[in-house]
Amino acid sequence: MAEPKKVTAFRFTEEELALLEVIQGHTGIRSRMEALRAVLRFYAEAEGLTGEAAPKPKGVEKTRAR
Repeated sequence: MAEPKKVTAFRFTEEELALLEVIQGHTGIRSRMEALRAVLRFYAEAEGLTGEAAPKPKGVEKTRAR
């Protein structure tokens, strides 16, 4: 059985939303979420990254936004 997908909420600035709309228009992708996924895949491929979790740099701790 497939694992359920994790859901994460995002808040975007007006500028970021406008950029996503430009990306949508350029690629023909209809949804913002799919446009964002495409950008993530493009960046990861361009940088030679994989989906594996990278080790955290020393001295960096996870903090919660307030």
